[in-house]
Amino acid sequence: MADAKTTTPTCVIDLEILEEVITRAEFAHSLAGLITESANFKNLSEHQQNALMALTTFTYDVKNAISGIMNPDE
Repeated sequence: MADAKTTTPTCVIDLEILEEVITRAEFAHSLAGLITESANFKNLSEHQQNALMALTTFTYDVKNAISGIMNPDE
């Protein structure tokens, strides 16, 4: 039986690009947070409220995932 060889593709990621993505995710997270904390939030439709809450969760997860890629030892 032949030995199976596994090839792992190598990908070079520019850390400046990742930092820019984190900055944009933090910005979107902050904007969504401001809207959810505003007095007008309860006047939005349930669909809009759910979308903002999902955006808040998504941007938080994106930031943490990219931070984990950039700092794997932490």
